[in-house]
Amino acid sequence: MGNTESKLRFRKAVIQLTTRTQPVEASDDAFWDQFWGDTSTTVQDIFALVPAAEIRAVREESPSNLATLCYKAVEKLVQAADSGCPSQKERHMVLNCTRLLTRILPYIFEDADWRGFFWSTMRLNLDLWLSLCCWPSLTSSSVQTLQCSRKRKANL
Repeated sequence: MGNTESKLRFRKAVIQLTTRTQPVEASDDAFWDQFWGDTSTTVQDIFALVPAAEIRAVREESPSNLATLCYKAVEKLVQAADSGCPSQKERHMVLNCTRLLTRILPYIFEDADWRGFFWSTMRLNLDLWLSLCCWPSLTSSSVQTLQCSRKRKANL
């Protein structure tokens, strides 16, 4: 993110994760590619442009967006592993996905409700996956437990 315009675009994408009234569709590759498509992004850029308070806000206010961001970053890593990363652009994309996951994972794991996120079985259809209360492969009892947990936190 060597230039100001690309940093501004990245920052706007981060803000949209919390401010959009509807979840960002997983199929909106143009939106998600803003997070790892720029070849001049540095780890310092990621840490500066994705503040801790906003990661927590996305986790609490738009969990489907956070889940999709993680899913899409991991999806890109899997695609890169399958292709062998033949180009410099693909290698940089892998770095950006890794940097972004490094930034957001500590905030996912600080919330007990999210701790099983990466260890649950994903559904084949991401839309279905996200429709289950914005969490991957939750059973109905898990959704009820999650909702009760959220209500208890809100009442404290």
